[in-house]
Amino acid sequence: LTTEGLYRVSGNKTDQDNIQKLFDQDHSIDFVVLDVAINAAAGALKAFFADLPDPLIPYSLHPELVEAA
Repeated sequence: LTTEGLYRVSGNKTDQDNIQKLFDQDHSIDFVVLDVAINAAAGALKAFFADLPDPLIPYSLHPELVEAA
């Protein structure tokens, strides 16, 4: 949380792909052992959410969210 530009600064693509591959095999990943930059972990998380078949926040809630904003 103290890293500036956590999601703006791209992480290493190879590290991101490796994190995603490891997560697909086993959902308990120790990022300390992997020794990857925080930006790579953030990028892998961002890609995970982008690849979901349905959005995290359903489309049916979109009008209510726009109104609340």
